[in-house]
Amino acid sequence: MAPLIIRLADIRSRKDLADKLNVDIKSLDLVVLTKTTCKHDGCNLPAAQNNHNQCILCNQQWYPRELNSDGTKNKYCRGYGLYGPQFMREYNGVAAPKSCCCDTEECLKVGYSHCGMMMFPPDDDHRKEAVRVLGISCPEKKASILANSRSHHRIAPWHYDQNHLRKNDNGNWVIRKMATYTDSDRKTFNFAPPNGNIQRFVENTILPMGHNTCRGGFDIMPPWVKELSALQTSNEEFDHPTTTPTRGNKAQRVTSTTTAPSLPRPSRKRESPEKAQLRVMEERAAELEAKLNSALSYNQDITAKVEVLDAENLQLRFENKKLAMENAELKRKVEVLEQKKCVISYDDLKPDGILADYVSAFTFFPDFKANDLFLDLINGNSGICENIKRYHHVTVEERVKYNDEIRARKEQATQAGVADGNEGEAGEDLDVIMAEAALEEDGSDEVMEEAPVGSAQKQTRNRKMHWKTEYLVYCFFVRCNISMTRIAALFGIRRTLVHDIVYGWANILCDTLAKFFPVPTRSQMLRAYPKSVIKKFGHAHIFMLLDATEIFAEVASMKSVNAILYSAYKHHSTLKWLVGCDPIGTVWDDSISDGYPGAVSDPIQTTVTKILEQIPFGCAVEVDKGFLIENDCALLGIHCIRPMKMLQGQTQQSKEDVALTQKVGKTRIPIEQINGQMKNSASFFDKRISLQQIRLADLICRCSYLLQNFKLGFIQQHSGMKKGRPCKAHIRWYDGEDDGLIDIRPFVEMWGTTSEIRRWNEIREMPGNEDLTREQISEMVLAEDWPTRLRKEHIERLS
Repeated sequence: MAPLIIRLADIRSRKDLADKLNVDIKSLDLVVLTKTTCKHDGCNLPAAQNNHNQCILCNQQWYPRELNSDGTKNKYCRGYGLYGPQFMREYNGVAAPKSCCCDTEECLKVGYSHCGMMMFPPDDDHRKEAVRVLGISCPEKKASILANSRSHHRIAPWHYDQNHLRKNDNGNWVIRKMATYTDSDRKTFNFAPPNGNIQRFVENTILPMGHNTCRGGFDIMPPWVKELSALQTSNEEFDHPTTTPTRGNKAQRVTSTTTAPSLPRPSRKRESPEKAQLRVMEERAAELEAKLNSALSYNQDITAKVEVLDAENLQLRFENKKLAMENAELKRKVEVLEQKKCVISYDDLKPDGILADYVSAFTFFPDFKANDLFLDLINGNSGICENIKRYHHVTVEERVKYNDEIRARKEQATQAGVADGNEGEAGEDLDVIMAEAALEEDGSDEVMEEAPVGSAQKQTRNRKMHWKTEYLVYCFFVRCNISMTRIAALFGIRRTLVHDIVYGWANILCDTLAKFFPVPTRSQMLRAYPKSVIKKFGHAHIFMLLDATEIFAEVASMKSVNAILYSAYKHHSTLKWLVGCDPIGTVWDDSISDGYPGAVSDPIQTTVTKILEQIPFGCAVEVDKGFLIENDCALLGIHCIRPMKMLQGQTQQSKEDVALTQKVGKTRIPIEQINGQMKNSASFFDKRISLQQIRLADLICRCSYLLQNFKLGFIQQHSGMKKGRPCKAHIRWYDGEDDGLIDIRPFVEMWGTTSEIRRWNEIREMPGNEDLTREQISEMVLAEDWPTRLRKEHIERLS
């Protein structure tokens, strides 16, 4: 490489120097002069560190570059971001002990760390998780790290969140000791995870150190420039490299002149002290003028920013004044309400009430009329909602007895092969301890309300408030996510009474809605089947769409409890529910499992809850990729429709697997929608579930899911023109009709098993059945309950 002819004394700014040397301006801070002289012939300037023993004019390779001259990736490019000499391999005469073991480009751009390197956590699970979040792809490196936590592999500090680090007395980064570590995505770890944002670390920690460019508005030259300039000035000739040809070799002098044109030779006459002082002053004046111009430009930028900030500050003051006036007005209204001792009641939902415009925000229904009809429906003729016993009046023995009776009824229904309570009026034969009449007095909390609300039925026990107002208390707690103490203040009651109302109504709604929504029969399912599912799969065998939903819970202080609540998917303590629905999004009581800890997997929870036993023999369940339940389905004689996962080493799925994935994705929308509707309607789950309210959360989750049946179904091929559409419960259990649905019963080939199709043809060919319609024959086949008979034979054959 030919040396550059540059007179450093004439350079006035860093930008000019970088342009002359044809290097990055940030690389000027990386120049470190050594004690050795440049190895280039005739050059007596000191060599730069990491520059192949040459000065900066003879060679410009003292800093790492990302790309080679031919455009290929440079093998030794670590630190090409040029954030400072402290990130080069050698700093202050000391070489960096190790480089970071990650494979990320951002870490390669930063360089080496001379302020400490982090080791992998000693725990095997923590180390495995650290390798995952760090993104190490090399199999040999990953195996070496997982085999030994004390291996030679290290992690650079910029991979960590700044809140998880601190500097020790030596100025090195170390991990701060904390009980738990929370990353930027609000995920909690028991160790410091190396998943921090490197760019944010650079902006907050490295860049504030800054380069010398325009620091404080001045363009400060690197200190080594003055040293090299002084050496150039002391030479007899400014030509670089300085060659001294012999007098007898004229050809050599001609060659030197033609190949390396020299700079103008300075005068050999000795300069007077006055002229030398004047020249120094002129140079100083030029330098100060350059600094002044840079400072004026910087000052103009600062002035413009100050003007913008002043305008924003004025706007904020105006808004603050406006908000203060609104706050004062609200405080005045609150004081007026407190003086009037105004409390909320169910009457406030009426068209002339203060909550008339916000009924849907506080309850599960859009208007007062719908809420009133719903309450009268679940109350029934027996007045079950009017006789709810206070929760703290129910003894432990009564609760155990009640749970045993519920469990016995479910087992009896399972053994009989039919769901309990499919027929009869809702609320009939409902042996609920929470609804037993309680006529005893209970102090000030059990006084008769002066103004009855809504219903004209006679109260059967003394109560603080009307039973419909109690329903509104429950809605406030679930829908608005308000604490029991604040609800007590709004309704003018004690907190203990709010506690009893919430628990009592959660129990009564679960038991009552379970009677309204039993497991649908095959006839009910086939009577209104979505056309979109038949179009995608070519049959009507899908009976249930199954999915799991997780909700955050509090982190337990006991490690054993935290271990079973911790979800590897959510990276947090969670409670997990399995939920099944039909192809239009209708749920029933048995399709909602109890809450399980987040550590349980989807297949295990499916096996333990026995939720698949509700699906008739020969039908199908549609699940997501994580539900590996084919074996459980085979034992019960049902089909599992699940998209295929990518196999190990597989780069692309087959055409059949891609088509199946698309079919499942388009037809599983109802179960995703029902999960979202439940969480939107129950703001109680917006916060972390308290470990003391796990049972209450289970009841609220079940109630909230069942209440979604009063909403419109999710039908993909709906025309959108029909008015007065029926809800999902009306369609599924009460013969409702809607666009996009079809009665598939006449077409037995679309839904029947081989035995059912054969039996259907036999009935049709029997004498006297010529006048029967296809629907009537299908109902006769469905009434024979072939799935129960076939499943029994299937289980006997397997055993």
